[in-house]
Amino acid sequence: PAVTPSEAKRVQRLVGEGYLRKAANVIRAEVGVATLTPEVMAKLRQLHPAGPVNPCDGVLEQHVQMLPRAAADDAMDEVVRHLCPQVSPGITGWSAKMLRLSYNSSPPFKQFLVKLAQQIRVGTAPGNVLLLVSRLTPLQPDPAGPKIRPVANGEMLFKACAKFAHRSLATGHELSPNQLGVGTPGGVEPIVHQVQRHFTAHGPGEVDPPPFTQVDILDLENAFNLVDRRLLATAVHRFGPAFSRLYRWVYGQASPLVVNDNGSVTLIASLQGVRQGCVLAALFFSMAMRARLEQIRQLPN
Repeated sequence: PAVTPSEAKRVQRLVGEGYLRKAANVIRAEVGVATLTPEVMAKLRQLHPAGPVNPCDGVLEQHVQMLPRAAADDAMDEVVRHLCPQVSPGITGWSAKMLRLSYNSSPPFKQFLVKLAQQIRVGTAPGNVLLLVSRLTPLQPDPAGPKIRPVANGEMLFKACAKFAHRSLATGHELSPNQLGVGTPGGVEPIVHQVQRHFTAHGPGEVDPPPFTQVDILDLENAFNLVDRRLLATAVHRFGPAFSRLYRWVYGQASPLVVNDNGSVTLIASLQGVRQGCVLAALFFSMAMRARLEQIRQLPN
């Protein structure tokens, strides 16, 4: 499609800032940002329903020790080294490039970030409401369609700390053995190949495929924002107990979603589900879905 002068200017700015993927999306006109009309704001509120005030009450938590200093420094070095430069900054403007520059050039800042990550990891860091505030953007996949996809863009400081915590807390047993799409390369392609493998003859020397006759597909609309946070809390305690204190710190209370319309700021409280754009969202959501699928398997017939 033809690129307008304003779009060309935006593409030039995005390329200059290193956001090549976003620049390509502008040229392809794949996803646009919805105009913040009253109808769009109503949809955003509808997509973020009310939830339990204290979703972690009554859920046991596993005590987690701080990492040794050297191990913590090495873990954060690895996180900062692999921060994606194309991820948009949060509401404060901290970008991956700014964080990496500050971390590598300022020993006091490095010490601060490692200490903050350690405290977030064990659920004792102060100021979680400030660190968890997200800039909410309503994406519109089809400019002529009514569908809105909300994306919550969190703070870069929290993203780095969450990656640090995930790297050091994960055991590999949090997800189902056949979980695909979270932490695995290729997107949905491995899922397609696995389904095809079960319905076609295997190669020489392989056992016959199981006698499956159907595939069940569940398409959950607005799933990340609707899963109950109490279910999330119990699922995290069951499948990833080392994450339980981190989960309470991140999702144990409401967190503000900021919608900015040309200087006019509107706050929407995130009280249910996980925030799309949160580093830990896919992991926590998958644990909750694992618990739900196990409940379904136990139903008669």
